[in-house]
Amino acid sequence: MMFRWSRQQFRWFVFSSFFVICLIGMSWPYLPYRVETIKMCPISGSVSRETVWFGVRRELIIESTPLAAWVRAREPDFVPEYTRWCVFKSLLFSVRRSCFRSPPVALLEPIQEQLGSTIPDDTVAELLRVLRNEAPNTQMEVVDRLLKEYDS
Repeated sequence: MMFRWSRQQFRWFVFSSFFVICLIGMSWPYLPYRVETIKMCPISGSVSRETVWFGVRRELIIESTPLAAWVRAREPDFVPEYTRWCVFKSLLFSVRRSCFRSPPVALLEPIQEQLGSTIPDDTVAELLRVLRNEAPNTQMEVVDRLLKEYDS
């Protein structure tokens, strides 16, 4: 049995299809197809990158630092507490970026390898104490002092 449309049904079908196509076409450039969220641990400097494609497919990459390995060796129950750092939304014609203030440990990137090996343990322990307990100004002072002393 074949379905027959009346003239009015056909007009409503064409009108609603046109409306849906126009709505999708106008909103498509503003819908993100990829959202990348970057989080950083303010204690160890480890980075977590989560990428969501089309709102469904997720990829998670965790980049651990030598400082995180040093902390885990001395505190086996240490788990990085990630805080949001940057969010990138890729749209059809542009990329929107929203970033927040990076923690002071992010500045230690040039000497991360040394933190796990050549810098004395008491200095690293003092750095961790400051990163966990002190105000941001004090943290920046300690990080600047370490960079001046060990960055070559």
